[in-house]
Amino acid sequence: MKNIVIFNLGNRDLYFKNETIIQDVTYKDTLSIKAKFREHSEYVWNHYDDFKNLIHFPIIETILNKIKRMGIIIDEIHLFATDQEIPHEQDTIFIAKILQKYIMELKQRDPWKGILNEEMKKPKIQISKKDPSDWDLMYQFYNEKLSNYPIGEINNIFLSVTSGTQSMNSMLLTNALNYFGKKVRILYLKYPSKHPNELQLGKSLLRKNIIDTLKNNIRSYDYFSSIKYLDQHQDDFQNLHLLENVKNLISFAHHRLSFNFEEAEKYVNEVSDLMPQYRNKLEKFQNQMYDLTDENAENIEQYMFELYWNMWVLYQKGQFIDFTGRLFRFQEEALKSILVNDLNVQTKNNDTELDENWVQAQLGLIDYFKQRKVEWKRQINRYITENILEYFIANGYPDLNDTLEKIKSIEEMANLRNKSPLAHGFKGVSDKKLYDLIKNKKWFIVPFEEFEKTLFKNLREIYEIIFKKPINDDSNIYNEMNEVLLSLVTELEK
Repeated sequence: MKNIVIFNLGNRDLYFKNETIIQDVTYKDTLSIKAKFREHSEYVWNHYDDFKNLIHFPIIETILNKIKRMGIIIDEIHLFATDQEIPHEQDTIFIAKILQKYIMELKQRDPWKGILNEEMKKPKIQISKKDPSDWDLMYQFYNEKLSNYPIGEINNIFLSVTSGTQSMNSMLLTNALNYFGKKVRILYLKYPSKHPNELQLGKSLLRKNIIDTLKNNIRSYDYFSSIKYLDQHQDDFQNLHLLENVKNLISFAHHRLSFNFEEAEKYVNEVSDLMPQYRNKLEKFQNQMYDLTDENAENIEQYMFELYWNMWVLYQKGQFIDFTGRLFRFQEEALKSILVNDLNVQTKNNDTELDENWVQAQLGLIDYFKQRKVEWKRQINRYITENILEYFIANGYPDLNDTLEKIKSIEEMANLRNKSPLAHGFKGVSDKKLYDLIKNKKWFIVPFEEFEKTLFKNLREIYEIIFKKPINDDSNIYNEMNEVLLSLVTELEK
């Protein structure tokens, strides 16, 4: 495993030990005349043997000694410099070349043998041809260079951010943290101090990046990804108690989205007594889970409410195949609920089959079934329920016709499920396919841009017709869970 040091080079890295004359210009310590910087650094490079005993690199040497005191031997040194396409008077390319040779000579001296690996090759020079003050260009430059580093072979990667432009140092830091994470260690020498500090900025930025990614996952309802992501980065947090609560609450949201209500209830119970500031919300979640567990399987109203918001989340995530599966179930249960609630249709075996005595007691229903070739002595399906409703509409319940038509309006979308990998085929589903199927239905004659809003408006209306209760936007259970989660995750950042 390698220990790598990266130096961003600037115009104050090369120092002279005494007053030095270069082409009739006298320098006391650094190449201080900006207009002559490139020209005179090139002169020093071309006459290196004449200057090698007159120069030193106090910032670089101090940083290297700091690493030595950490007990770490350096395997590679990388020098980032500028050599712009149109040569600029302050380009640092020749400082890099001078330093490259200087370090190889330094390596031979006894005091430095405990710092630089004996097998270390000459420092690698990385050249930017672009304007070093341009933040976007520097982001691209460091992203391109660091993406080629062998991450798995690196133990520590030290960043010296004392020299170079602000944009160079910021973009080096940003990209290094992105690629190497906890392997990054930041060293900074504040003038005129001779003692570099190892900044905790890297850890703070890394933790902030983790938090931001986690929040984005939660906002996108990617709860399972959030759990896995936290597992990978749990060592980056100090408040393990809070971290465990966050993981439990995210697990609650994940299992709820998966309709795994027994597991969801277990996780929300884990945190309910541990966070008094969220007690009211957590008690609400607990009560909702109790209503959805096996002991309350008859609570169809609550299941359908849950199903509605579940469909909404899947639509936001673009998981349209899974959406059609939920839509199929929503339509199926909506039809059956009208039979049971409005028409008092008698069923058996937990509402899965029609009661034969009830069927025989309905005048003309069996003949109606025969005429329509309905096999009713089986598990209730959408075809059976639709035919029963049509029978009643024709026999004294005409007011149900609009309700049936509204529910049937989503049937073609629900049927996409049958051709998908969820059921009997391999066809994909998109929001455009859904729209094209029903755009001519009277409830859906809207532009594509308004389709999503119109679709869920109609689903809410179906729910309200059946259960005599509205579904409002502010009753979004997943946004309510996310509100608590995002607040907790923010606390993790502290």
